[in-house]
Amino acid sequence: MTARNTPPRSSGAAILREGDRGAGGSTAGEAGAIEVRGEGRDDLVVISVIDQGPGIPDNQLDRIFDPFYRLEDDRARETGGTGLGLAIVRTCVEAGGGRVTAHNHHPGFEIRIELPRP
Repeated sequence: MTARNTPPRSSGAAILREGDRGAGGSTAGEAGAIEVRGEGRDDLVVISVIDQGPGIPDNQLDRIFDPFYRLEDDRARETGGTGLGLAIVRTCVEAGGGRVTAHNHHPGFEIRIELPRP
């Protein structure tokens, strides 16, 4: 993503920005390059945000979408946020009839958004 500090122009941009943050790992610089992919399938549009970081514990993959959930309790608000970003992404995606999932790739981590084609 190039416009990381720019206000989003659409809800889609906000979703991608939060996916980028979610895929960015827990420590700045730890995730390496972040790649955004998009593809059209028969009845879906699939957007993936992928990093090359260490991923997250498998038992926490679903919990990262819970409101106020953060992987590390000791993270300061300045670096760790409030734990709402991916919860908001999930709410928006599901409201549009889609789904959002998290996947470890060892190395790497992915946030995948699947939306029905308009």
